[in-house]
Amino acid sequence: MRCPTWVTAAEIDNWAESTIARGLLPELMRRLILATVDRANLLGINFPAREEVQRHGYDGTTLTDIKTTHVPLGLCVWELSCEDRPRQKADQDYRKRLEDRQDEDLSQLTYFAITARDWNEAAAWAEEKTAEGKFKEVRAYDSNSLEHWLLDAPAVGLWLAEQIGKRIQGVADCDTYWRNLLGTLRKELPAEILLTNRQGTAEAFAKWIASNPGLLAIRAPSPAEMVDVFVAWGHTLPPEQAASVASRAIIVDDAETWRALATSRQRLILIAGPRLEATPELLAEAKRQGHHLLRFAPFTELKGSGTIEIERMRVHDLNEALKNAGIEEREAAQLAEGAGGNFTVFRRRFAGDVGIARPEWADGVQAQDLSPLLLAAAWDQSNSNDRHVVERLAGRPYSEIENLAKRLLVVRDPPLRRVLTTWEFVSPQDALTLLHNSL
Repeated sequence: MRCPTWVTAAEIDNWAESTIARGLLPELMRRLILATVDRANLLGINFPAREEVQRHGYDGTTLTDIKTTHVPLGLCVWELSCEDRPRQKADQDYRKRLEDRQDEDLSQLTYFAITARDWNEAAAWAEEKTAEGKFKEVRAYDSNSLEHWLLDAPAVGLWLAEQIGKRIQGVADCDTYWRNLLGTLRKELPAEILLTNRQGTAEAFAKWIASNPGLLAIRAPSPAEMVDVFVAWGHTLPPEQAASVASRAIIVDDAETWRALATSRQRLILIAGPRLEATPELLAEAKRQGHHLLRFAPFTELKGSGTIEIERMRVHDLNEALKNAGIEEREAAQLAEGAGGNFTVFRRRFAGDVGIARPEWADGVQAQDLSPLLLAAAWDQSNSNDRHVVERLAGRPYSEIENLAKRLLVVRDPPLRRVLTTWEFVSPQDALTLLHNSL
C-alpha cells in the first residue's frame, strides 16, 4: 500500500491553463514546502500569492538550515510559471535575474525554475545552468516533479484537488472542511466562536503539534465537535502557523485511506473523522509510522495522560461572542442558552437551509423512551423523591430508566450528561425541538 495520488501531472498541466492557476501556484509551493520541511528548520519563507503575485522581485524565497528531498540547505530563490512554453519562460526569468543581480552574491543561492506545465527537458536545462556557475545550484521542476512532491504532501494534494474541482471521497483538508462547516450555518461566524472558554483545549492542541508525534484523545460531546474545534483552532492561528498545520492535517473517514496515508514518509496530522471507526489497530499502525493522531473519546472513557476534555462554553461568554459576531441580541441570548455548552447543539440550532443530520436518539424507539424524561429536565439519582417522579413520568422502574440513560450517554451527540449523581439534558430546548413529536 502506498500514499494516494490525488492529483496527477496531467491534471496539474491542465490546471495551469486556468486563469486562477497563476495566482494559486505560489500558494501551492508554499504549502508543499511547509508540508515537507519541519517548522524548526524553516527559517524563512515568502511566496506572494493570489492578488499579490505582481510584486517586484523573486516569486518566492526560502531559507532552511537542513537539506530535504525537495528543498536544499540554505537560501533558495524561486521563479514560478504557468506559461505554455516553459523553456522560453525559464530562460527569460533566468536572464532577468542575472541582469538584476546588482551586488547580490548569486553563488550562495539555489535557483529554482518551477513550471506547472509538462517540461521533459527540465532536468537537462537545470544541469546546463548549474554548469554555468552563476548560482550555487539550479533546479527545475515541472508538473511531473510536482506530482511526485505531492505524494510526500498528501494534505496539499487534497487541497489542490479541491482547487481544480476534483472531489475526493472519505477525506477532507482543513480549509475545505471549514468552508463546508460555515456553509451549514445561517450566517458565517469567526472561528474564535468555537474556542469560547476553551483556552485549555487550544493550548493542548498547540503543545501536541509542537511535540513529538503521538496520539491525542479528545473527550467531546460528539466526534464532529472534536473535528470542528480542531479545525477552528487552526484557523485562529497566525497565517504561517495556520498554513503549516493545514499543510499536514487530513480528516479521514475511510479506514483504507487511513492505512494508505499512514505510509507517508512525511509527518502528517491524521484526524479520525466522525464516520471512521478508529480501531486500536488503525491507530497503532499510524503511530508506529510517526504521525500525529487525533481521535474522539466518549465521556465515559477514563481521562488519561494522553486525553483532554473539551471545555463547555459558558452561556454568558458565548452570548457576548455571538453578539460581537453580529448576531442580534435576543437571538444571541437564545442560541447561547440553548446550546448547552457545546457547538454540536449550537450548530443544529443555527443551521441554514441545508440543515444538519438528526441525532440517532431523536427518532424511533429511543425517542419514545427518552421524551417523557424531558418533563423532568434533570434529576438526582441519589434522591428517592427524584427517582419516584421520573418513574411516574416514564411509566417504568428506575433501573430501566438508568440503563437507558447510560446507553444514551455513550452515543454520538448524546442528549444527556451526568454530573456526579445528577442527570440532565445537555440542552432541554434542543431536545424539545427534536422530540416534541414523541411526547
